Amino acid sequence: MGSKSTIVMWDGSELVSEIQAQQSTKVILFSETAPVEKSKGDADNDEEDIIGITIRIDLSGINVSVIDNVSDFEPGREILLLTTEGWHASFSQSREGFHEMELRLKSTQVDNFIFNAEHPVLIFCPSNEDIPFLHISAVRSMQEHSGTLVLSYIALRILDIDVCLDRKTAEKVAQFLHPLRKARDEQNDINWTSTLTSKMRTRYSNPSRLPRAPRDVHTHTANSGRVYLEKLHLHPLRLSLTFTQEGLEWNPVTEGLMVFQLIRGMASIADAPLIFTSFIVSHAFESPETLFGIILAHYSSQLSSQILTILGSLVIFSAPADILSNVGTGVRDFFYEPINGLVHGPAEFIEGLESGTSSLVRGLAAGLVRGATTVTELVSHNLANLTDDVFIDERNVFQKKFMHALKSDEARRTIQDSLAVAGTCLAIGFRSGANGIFEQPSIYASRHGTAGLVKGVGKAFVGALVKPVVGVGDAAVVVMNHVTDTTINKLAIAKNNKRMRRALPCTSSESGSGVRLIPYDDKSARVQQIVTSGETRDDAYLGHIQTPNHTIIASDQFLWIIGEKSNGPRRIRWAEISNFGIYGNQMQIDVFSGPSSFTFEMSSLDLTDLYELLLIRMGNSSNSTDLDLSQRGTSYSNLPGIKSIQLRHVFGSVNGHLMMDANDLNDETKFINGSYTRVNRTGSFMPNFFQRLDQEAWLLISCVRQMFTGLYSRRCISAGMINGTGDIIQVVSIKLTQGGSPCYTIPSIEYDKNQGVLYPGGAIIFFGWGAVPSLLQPGKVLMHIETNVFVSDLSDSLSQSTSLQVLPTWQVDFLEKSYDESEWWAKYWMLVQKKKTG
Repeated sequence: MGSKSTIVMWDGSELVSEIQAQQSTKVILFSETAPVEKSKGDADNDEEDIIGITIRIDLSGINVSVIDNVSDFEPGREILLLTTEGWHASFSQSREGFHEMELRLKSTQVDNFIFNAEHPVLIFCPSNEDIPFLHISAVRSMQEHSGTLVLSYIALRILDIDVCLDRKTAEKVAQFLHPLRKARDEQNDINWTSTLTSKMRTRYSNPSRLPRAPRDVHTHTANSGRVYLEKLHLHPLRLSLTFTQEGLEWNPVTEGLMVFQLIRGMASIADAPLIFTSFIVSHAFESPETLFGIILAHYSSQLSSQILTILGSLVIFSAPADILSNVGTGVRDFFYEPINGLVHGPAEFIEGLESGTSSLVRGLAAGLVRGATTVTELVSHNLANLTDDVFIDERNVFQKKFMHALKSDEARRTIQDSLAVAGTCLAIGFRSGANGIFEQPSIYASRHGTAGLVKGVGKAFVGALVKPVVGVGDAAVVVMNHVTDTTINKLAIAKNNKRMRRALPCTSSESGSGVRLIPYDDKSARVQQIVTSGETRDDAYLGHIQTPNHTIIASDQFLWIIGEKSNGPRRIRWAEISNFGIYGNQMQIDVFSGPSSFTFEMSSLDLTDLYELLLIRMGNSSNSTDLDLSQRGTSYSNLPGIKSIQLRHVFGSVNGHLMMDANDLNDETKFINGSYTRVNRTGSFMPNFFQRLDQEAWLLISCVRQMFTGLYSRRCISAGMINGTGDIIQVVSIKLTQGGSPCYTIPSIEYDKNQGVLYPGGAIIFFGWGAVPSLLQPGKVLMHIETNVFVSDLSDSLSQSTSLQVLPTWQVDFLEKSYDESEWWAKYWMLVQKKKTG
């Protein structure tokens, strides 16, 4: 070791070899001295000068969005956003014969936009203005006549990383990555055995005829591919892991897959620290595979040694662990500070004694208060689960909107702010408990009858006792968190999304759940926040149009109309829209509820965009007609088959309280037969034909509402159909797929009972009611209508069960869709026409 040998080369230069020792590694360093000075011309011919170059690239940031568009039934949604800021990359070649490479990344973050995720930020890296999050440096020595890669210096530094994960996010990401659809297809394929055999035959029918390389060839390859590292420095790495386990609904798609079983079996952990020490090596001469294996073993051994640390971070141990941690810090300071001060002098000893005692008291108080906070929060959460879903959703929405706001602004939070939030928690608990006393019995009685009334009273009683307690617990948690953070002088680090979730407009009505990937637009993202109420409502943004006086938004569930001077948005369910159309430079949207119409004036380009936007949810079967369903009514003068000009009438305008004679309510058959007789005498030759039909339909609903009252109330449906086609309509099938009565057919004079056909201008009322609601069945009513023109399913409430399928050459428009707010009745009127061509 330390010996040196010199050889003089033919050109006068000297080759020096020196043996150096680095622990168990022996390294031979070869160096070359300059040759004897020659003339300038000879020097130029012997070697070329090394050119010095520098290349530098600076980027403000790179963002990557992950869009989940797998489902055929739900619109696409941005679920993850990777944000990187402050890229710097440089490469230089020095005249001394070195390649220098550097890569810096100032900050990075992964935002979580999965609906109802517990943590809005999946990966959080605290930013440091002076130190970049990622820093890689490498220096390579240029060896002109050597095949070995010589790296003089490599360094890697990564700052602290916080990973916050919950069960819903983990399953969503696993489902996004796992080929679930392929697995389902293979399970449903009855010929999967023959398919697999064919694949294996194709793959292995032509084996490679080349002989395997001998073992010494692999050994030679491994030895010749070595890399020499003069200095490798991997800085320490600190991770903080948080996983929140939560209850989710059973999903048959993910059932049985190992990855999802593993996720559901994990326990909740909070801020589990993982600390990996640095890895420093000098004069390493190994193959890349061997070197990576050594580095992997270094980190894996440290990971296995920190399993107990992760177990200590389980949520069930968080309360005692916090107490021990804070008290332990206080006890340490209580002894360390005085001893440290005694070394310097008596005055410093007194100051250290005061500081240590203060730290002990502060740590003891913080530990006890934080432990009490954890227990109180857990008890409040479990008590809230005993109440109704409305209170649970309201509580979760409040905590998501305001608690995150407090955490993000905790550095400037005062005791007044915390007390205001605590007061709101109290108000929510007491208000919901008081309202439940009156609301819960009626709600459950309307759904389940007598047994539901008993259940509603029990729910109201439990809610009246539990909800205020939950409010008090939530308020106490807010105040105790403020006290704890103030006591330990905690400086909050805001974990907020870099930006709002990307708004993805729907492409067209034919694309189903397809969305159009466009550059991020802040205005569209803000509009999307209105639709989702700040990411607390599960609704999907489809698109919006901005007019001079209104903002019109289309979501998966509603059509939103926001005026400049209005106090709030007007939400209209798609089922409440009767029709829409372009009239000149205006768009008219007619709505059943009211009924009322909305007219918007805009440019021709905006009119086209709004029309296509409405078609996404309304479809071609419900677009504009020649009807005007405004407040002044409709005459229907141009309908084929109508023998008399009808008086202007708005279907649904007769809906209201109507008392019947008590004698007519004693027998179900009697009032049905009476209605049949009255309607069968009417026809389109009467000027008030449509008005009388509408009155009769509402009369049927009123009879059922007054015949079945109290605990024996029943739901009912009245559905009317008008033949405006100019041709006959064959009634194929009429039945109640859910209900407690026959489906009665009450036609006008234009109906042929024997043939089951409705002639032009005629009308039919279909009517039925359900069974008495109970805990076993809600007493719902679902009516199925099948004709030679359309097939429809009509529900007793505004729900997804209502559907309409029309043959291509026909058109069916709803003249009325009326629903009871308590979901006891529904009333429909449909107009059947031939689709206009040209």
